[in-house]
Amino acid sequence: MKCQKHLKSWSISGANMRCMTMLTANNKFFRIISFIIVLMITFSVFPIITVKAQTPEKVKIGLFYGQSAKDYYTVSSEDGFTISLADDENSTLVFTDSSISSLTVKKNTFFSTEYPQIFPDAQTALQKVSELRAEGKDAYCAVSGSIYTVRVGTYSTFEEAQASSPGFGNNTVKYTSTGVLILSGDVITIAVDDINRNTEIASVSGNISLNSVPYRGAIRFVRSNGNDMAAINVLGLEEYLYSVVPKEVSASWNEEVLKAQAVAARTFTITNLNKFKNYGFNLDNTTASQVYGGVNAEHPRTTAAVDATKGEIVLYDGKPASIYYHATSGGKTANSEDVWSAALPYLRSVEDPYENPDEASYARWSVTYTKEELKTILSSRGVEIGDIIDVTVKHSDGRAVQLTFIGTSGSKTYSKDNIRVPLSLKSTNFVLTKESPDEKTKQFFADYGNKGDTSLDSIGSFASSYAEKVIEKSDASSSPQEVKSSSFTFSGGGWGHGVGMSQWGAKGMADNGFTYKEILTHYFTGVQVDIY
Repeated sequence: MKCQKHLKSWSISGANMRCMTMLTANNKFFRIISFIIVLMITFSVFPIITVKAQTPEKVKIGLFYGQSAKDYYTVSSEDGFTISLADDENSTLVFTDSSISSLTVKKNTFFSTEYPQIFPDAQTALQKVSELRAEGKDAYCAVSGSIYTVRVGTYSTFEEAQASSPGFGNNTVKYTSTGVLILSGDVITIAVDDINRNTEIASVSGNISLNSVPYRGAIRFVRSNGNDMAAINVLGLEEYLYSVVPKEVSASWNEEVLKAQAVAARTFTITNLNKFKNYGFNLDNTTASQVYGGVNAEHPRTTAAVDATKGEIVLYDGKPASIYYHATSGGKTANSEDVWSAALPYLRSVEDPYENPDEASYARWSVTYTKEELKTILSSRGVEIGDIIDVTVKHSDGRAVQLTFIGTSGSKTYSKDNIRVPLSLKSTNFVLTKESPDEKTKQFFADYGNKGDTSLDSIGSFASSYAEKVIEKSDASSSPQEVKSSSFTFSGGGWGHGVGMSQWGAKGMADNGFTYKEILTHYFTGVQVDIY
């Protein structure tokens, strides 16, 4: 059909007509070629190319980076170390020593002199190091790319290095912005100066500890532009989940919720591999990604849950779904567009009936601020709008989507999940009550965008405790006006952004007999759970 389509288009001009005539004259040849192509496709001579995100064998987790990066670290292992040069594709072994149990890794800020010889590998260079050390010289091996050399000394200035007399000339080497020194005790074992690859240290056969915290896999040290070193844990995806799941939920919970958390965490990992791409790793170890604590956080029950669901993720239309989870919803989860921006079909607001408010963290909460306190808080964030006149809130499907502070010299509006930021609110699932100076009049304020939605039922089960009077949209003024209120109380439910799976709600479902797949398909609309 494609050939016929092309022939039809060629017949438009005289030149194209000639092309068509030539093809007709060689019709027999054309049929033979077509037959061969059909055979090749039929018997898969050509590979069938499909676009599919790959599940990584390993992940890179940022432990220290940015402001938390350090100029030195200590690593330890009972089984000795391997030192490699690594990038995103390959790792090249440089050095192995089973006799050393502790190393210090620090950024290189020193000048040195270099022995005038290139060695084929680290072991050969280290033999020369031993000879020079026997002569009393402070020698050590250096590697840059595939070049192995021997350097002597650590000098603070170029002049100091030039003035030294190593006995083999004065080939002074300046440190680079990516240089790293690896020391055993106070003695430099090896210097790494490679602008394209990073230093990676692993235990010969066991776990490796970074600053006394044990981790599976290897620790990669990354310097960029002369900054301190980032420390990155490179390990298997499933091994990473061994630590994530017990940091996100209690290992004592029902095994079905542990499995649900394992699948959710695995899915989140796969769909967020580029979250910290600019830093050279996939995810960090905080709530900005998923909480990760290394080997010490692991527990046999959560490890079993990870193993039982190995490879399983949440899929929508056969592709990994960008899912999220949070601690508690307060009785109802949020639509993705009411918290962030995109309206995803599987991140719909759902009822959360099994979330037990008597045990769930911050299932119900309340905080009160005076006008003066609000002014101080906003001012500390650089928001200067004068004395507070009023505070207004707008909702959508039970969630606050706009919070406005109105002052004598301006106003400040926060939208969606940013609403939580200025007052450190636990969630956007809240109602606002305003108390008058005489402490006798309370008003409950809500604006749901249409009059029909303004009701206690639509706001949430906790609302009736705080509402004496519901202001219908038709009664509310959209223009700023002074409201005689001395304090503002935010009464809400839930902890976190509220999108996707509620961890405490999932626990309630598991305790009531639901399986991990039933839990996941409840919180994520229209999804499947399967191996990917």
